[in-house]
Amino acid sequence: MFEELEKFIKSVMDERKHTGCSVAVVKGDEVVWAKGFGYANVEEEIPATPETIFRCASVTKPVVTTGLLQWMEKGKFELDDPVNEHLKVTIKTKYANQPSIRDLLTHYSGLPTHVPPIFYDESEALTTEEWIKWVARVVRPRHKVWAYSNPAFDIVGYLIELFSGDTYDKYMKANVYEPLEMDSSAIGPYPVDENRFTWGYGRDGLKGEVQPVKPYIFGAIPEPGSGGMMSTCVDLAHFVIAQMNGGVYKGNRILKEGTLEEMQRLQASTGKSRSGMGLAWHRFMHHGHVVLRHTGGMPGVANHVAFYPDLKIGVCWLSNLQDGSGWRPPAPTALQIVAGEHKPFDPEAIKAEKVPEEWSRVAGIYGSPGQTTTVRVEGEYLVMGEEDAKVYLEKICDGVYMIHGGLNDGYEVIFEYDEKGKARQFDLGTSVHPRYLVGTWHVAHTTNPQLYEAVLEIESETEASFVNMDGEKIPITDFMIEDAEISGNFKSVTPREYAGWSRFTGNQLTAELELLYIENELIGRISLAREGKDRPRSGIPITLTRH
Repeated sequence: MFEELEKFIKSVMDERKHTGCSVAVVKGDEVVWAKGFGYANVEEEIPATPETIFRCASVTKPVVTTGLLQWMEKGKFELDDPVNEHLKVTIKTKYANQPSIRDLLTHYSGLPTHVPPIFYDESEALTTEEWIKWVARVVRPRHKVWAYSNPAFDIVGYLIELFSGDTYDKYMKANVYEPLEMDSSAIGPYPVDENRFTWGYGRDGLKGEVQPVKPYIFGAIPEPGSGGMMSTCVDLAHFVIAQMNGGVYKGNRILKEGTLEEMQRLQASTGKSRSGMGLAWHRFMHHGHVVLRHTGGMPGVANHVAFYPDLKIGVCWLSNLQDGSGWRPPAPTALQIVAGEHKPFDPEAIKAEKVPEEWSRVAGIYGSPGQTTTVRVEGEYLVMGEEDAKVYLEKICDGVYMIHGGLNDGYEVIFEYDEKGKARQFDLGTSVHPRYLVGTWHVAHTTNPQLYEAVLEIESETEASFVNMDGEKIPITDFMIEDAEISGNFKSVTPREYAGWSRFTGNQLTAELELLYIENELIGRISLAREGKDRPRSGIPITLTRH
């Protein structure tokens, strides 16, 4: 098994021309294997080992969450408390419904993604409170959409400071790292041992030249809770052991069993799928197992920690190259190898003898402008993605498929259907992917009372209709979606009940539709003209939202 794992890791390193990494494997309550690959320092040819210290980046988040939940156990807060009740700095929001602490931990707070700034001089670094004042601003209503937020977890670190009366790095050391024997771990910017620390490397894509990362400070001192931790793969394995064994490591309890169950349960599902968010953990379905995982990336590192709670096995994979591609180490595939369940994918095994009718209902373009994904029938297969990066979809049951290939290999994708039986979206991981601009759009704002209850029905990339206030369905001709722009024409008649209010009353009209997709809304105008008499004019502003 470990021979196969080592071969797999080396193949990944070779394929990506990677500089160095360290990997640890957990089974039950012990670290059963750990090894370094490549170099911690390429220039000096210092090899990576299990004791090499890396920046953890966002793998910090579940560890810092553990420190916060200790204060919940002490009665300092409840998960559904508004965050502002416990802060010295107020989160600015124009919405009445304020984010809760649970919202922070599930990325449903409405706070922005915003990454802390990079500083190269200690004198430039902010304090925790200065950084929170700068970034604590809600940009969308809570619960409206899942949106990854670094400031949310920077606030988690700040809450620990307020509850403990000391800097959160000192609290984490005494109450999380020491009980877990994470002796090589610390909150940055200073590693426990500079001789074992790798600053890491950067590269522009797979073919770019590898460049050492210049030493930097991640936003503030101590570095924020969204990504400020430094650790080894073995130390993180100790943390995973506690996560898999009811909050206990070598007899030291860091969380009550009930608290740990709350941390790991599905707090917010993605659409109707079985995947979504725990508290800090991403909780997905992977090859039939629940996997709890978190990735991390920042200048000089790309990391992934993942474990199967049912099998009590975990993998901690830290690497010291960030190539800007969004790649993270495939720790879940390593889990499959450790579980003895990994086998090469053979497309012939899922080849359809007859193309299922359901495939025609899920095929199409999903996502939003600039971030689209195509699902299509290709011979006897249902595939996702473009030809150079396609993955195969294997049906598990109605609407549920498993992905084979790519970064999401082994994960479940769920198709949700409209009342006509056509897929309106797919759910994958923490993201909902609606069919690309297809669906029912209702008027949210217009200056024309005739349009208050009108509906735009987009059926495909080339078919749409306009439903007026009388419920009349009018086909749109020359309908076209190009990038984020929508255009088309339809004919209508202004009702007699609006006599006197419009020079168009009672006339057959030609309407020209011009819309732009912006932030989940269609915004634009409808230009009207009397058929055969006017050029299109009298542009009516209109905003539509999808239902």
